[in-house]
Amino acid sequence: MLSQKETAICVKCRKGYRTGDSLCHVGAYFCESDSTTHPLDTIIGHALKLDCETLVATLQKKKENGHITYIHTSCRNFLRNHARSKKRPASSTKQSSSKRVSTRSDQHSFDFKKQCFYCGYSCMFDERHPDRNKFEEVRTKSSGIYYVTLALCQSRDDELAKTVQARLLSAHDLVAAEARYHVPCRTRFENPAQYSTPGRPTSTEKMTLFNAACKKMEGDMDLYTVADFHSMMQELGDDVYSLKMTQIKIKEKYGNSLRFVERNGKSKIILLDRVSGIIGEKWYEERDSNVSQETERIVKTAAKLIKDAIKNHEHESSTYPSVEDILGTENPHVPELLKVFMNELVMAPVKQVTLSQALFAATRTRSLMPLQFGLAIATDNHLSSKWLNTLLSRLGFAVSYDEVIRYKQNVVKHDSVEEVICPDGTAFLQFVADNTDHDICTIDGKNTHHGLGSIAIANGNFTMQQVGRNRIPREKKDKWSEVQGGPSQSLY
Repeated sequence: MLSQKETAICVKCRKGYRTGDSLCHVGAYFCESDSTTHPLDTIIGHALKLDCETLVATLQKKKENGHITYIHTSCRNFLRNHARSKKRPASSTKQSSSKRVSTRSDQHSFDFKKQCFYCGYSCMFDERHPDRNKFEEVRTKSSGIYYVTLALCQSRDDELAKTVQARLLSAHDLVAAEARYHVPCRTRFENPAQYSTPGRPTSTEKMTLFNAACKKMEGDMDLYTVADFHSMMQELGDDVYSLKMTQIKIKEKYGNSLRFVERNGKSKIILLDRVSGIIGEKWYEERDSNVSQETERIVKTAAKLIKDAIKNHEHESSTYPSVEDILGTENPHVPELLKVFMNELVMAPVKQVTLSQALFAATRTRSLMPLQFGLAIATDNHLSSKWLNTLLSRLGFAVSYDEVIRYKQNVVKHDSVEEVICPDGTAFLQFVADNTDHDICTIDGKNTHHGLGSIAIANGNFTMQQVGRNRIPREKKDKWSEVQGGPSQSLY
């Protein structure tokens, strides 16, 4: 016959008796000892630290039912050693031990003679710094500070008020207790609304200018950098946030819908993702049962989405379009959302490109679309009509006449001939130069002009490369009309 110990099974490894590793009976002498902690509690604590949920459940069940529990010495040492090296999370603790009862000696005693009964900090005179830590003593009961403060504690009903109320009720007589308080602490306690917000006080004027600049930026189709946004705030008013604080405020206002990107050498360009704001829970809640009104609302939402895509689309305007850009049909100059809209609306591919670029240029007025630019250059080259070019520009089919003049000035401003002429020797090149004199005879001999101009005439193959777009300043039309001596005439 085998003994009971030889037929026992370890609660951890589920194996029986083995040579060289004793099988211990946990809690065999627990009833005879004076200890209040069961030995299984220690093993349960080790298992909790190691996240052994199955073992914990088994041990707790054996403890509740009073069953005999066996465990190998090596298994017990394994649990103990590994549990010591791993910190047990506070959420998984399930100790049955009772909390320690706090006594009167554990509580911090409050001294009215040395501490402010409002904040609880030191209220002693500093000989080295007499201007600091100014305080007052309660010298008479006629001031009514005791009952006034108690009434404020009842009306405020917060943690600080409860603490101050407990201190006052423990004293009953502030004059006899020689109580002290800081003057600023009393002011803040009696006027909590003025000191409720920690940190630097908010400037109303700065915040007003910031909100006005945000509203202007959201309505404008041009992209702004943080520096441009800060300059716009300075144009609206003098008292504005610093550049660093402006960036922080922009992040706080727009949150996850804000992105800073770098394009064309400009850093920290502000991009706002308004899709979640346009189509959100509020948009679905505002659905109307009327078919016509609901259709109109959907069309307006689609227009907002296309407008947002046009604003955030990366567009190159530092160089003029090349011949490939003008004649190409891939149309990479407009966003994909606008292409999808035109595919559903127009069947002809060429008209899709034309109308999409015209819509893009009409939405972003400072953009330069290839087809509008090519039509203006072709009209000026074949007809040389400023009136026709201006008419097409007003109708949205071409760029302005000022842009045509700017393009001509950029073409003749090339630094080297190799930028225009093919360097393989297949082109004939001739330079022509001439001088010009203006007002050479003046009374004082000043304000005369002697100029020399040269051009390169070539016949052969030309390179199809993009021409750099120099920013030539243009005078406003109202100033030009004043110089001419009369108001500008409209086409209509």
